Amino acid sequence: MKALLFCVAITMVVDVFAENCPNNNVATECMSFQCSFGYYKECVNQICTCNNCMTQQDCTSNAAGLPNCNRQWHCVDNLCRCY
Repeated sequence: MKALLFCVAITMVVDVFAENCPNNNVATECMSFQCSFGYYKECVNQICTCNNCMTQQDCTSNAAGLPNCNRQWHCVDNLCRCY
């Protein structure tokens, strides 16, 4: 019973702190959500999240804000990755 109550409590806390965007409107539904430098807010599966690219051009044009890459930057799953 204690385990069940603990799980319910954790779920409630996570639900309170997880900012969602059911209408896919980042500007109004993710207002208190903060992203690190070089990232932008986006609504993914109705959850506010931070991404840093939509295309490979986003990665190559923002290379100054990214760590050194000894290969080439690619946009994979909305994150710049060095491959």
